[in-house]
Amino acid sequence: MNTTKRSLVTAALLATSIHVSADIIYTNATVTLGGVVSDYDNSALTSSLLAGVTATDLANTGLTGINNTGLFVETFDQATQLGSALGPSSPFGAVSTAFNSNTDSDVNDTECAVNGAASGVIASGDFEVRSEDKGGVAVIGYPDNCFAYTPSEGGNSSGSVNIDFQPILDSAALLYGVPVTMDYIGFYWATVDNYNTFTFLNDDVEVLTVTGNDIATEISNLQFGSTSSSQYVNVSFNDGVTFDEIQVESTRRAAEFDNIVNRIVPVSAPHTLGLLGLGLLGIRRFAKK
Repeated sequence: MNTTKRSLVTAALLATSIHVSADIIYTNATVTLGGVVSDYDNSALTSSLLAGVTATDLANTGLTGINNTGLFVETFDQATQLGSALGPSSPFGAVSTAFNSNTDSDVNDTECAVNGAASGVIASGDFEVRSEDKGGVAVIGYPDNCFAYTPSEGGNSSGSVNIDFQPILDSAALLYGVPVTMDYIGFYWATVDNYNTFTFLNDDVEVLTVTGNDIATEISNLQFGSTSSSQYVNVSFNDGVTFDEIQVESTRRAAEFDNIVNRIVPVSAPHTLGLLGLGLLGIRRFAKK
């Protein structure tokens, strides 16, 4: 499938925002740059779809997504784990701390976790989660807030991580009897470098690749995010194109990312997730077909 970038639309400063919007047109998707300051933690940027969303909103998130929108977020902070205030009625299970760094000033980074593991997301590869910058390892630009990166400290000089959402999609399709998909994903890409790559796959077939050079070309002369080389990246796929997995690769140190926001929708009715109440992140994972 052709994933070639076709054209670029010149970035323009939005009068109502401190951020900059740009469109990068690919065959299978449109990538826009820009986000909003997070209200749920002290990270730099999150998706504009979560404007005004607080930690309380995340803690009270159930099966219909954040504020019943069908949106879910991976913050890598246990303090913002979805459903944490719901007690025994929470649809979410235990988080994973298997990838936490043990070299931060915070002992074993106990405040960090891969929260999505509680919902069936499978994260694997050479990556770590930490809460503070460390020179020569990973730099996000804000303190006391967890983020992920590849390669991991002390490992190879290059690395990759795979984040597989297919178990969630399979579970929802089996339970509700309707096909589901993801039509949007956003993520904070810190210190964008030309040796970083985000690849999106569907059933192990590549449908889109976004390189650090693609993004850097658009932001090289603009100041936004925590630094001039960081930005919130929004990926909206064209009709008929779906994805179930992300692969983040870096051939040097490092590719850092945070605040992964995804929207999961029925294929036949992309704006009715809240009404249907699809608890996609609360269903136990099924094996990938």
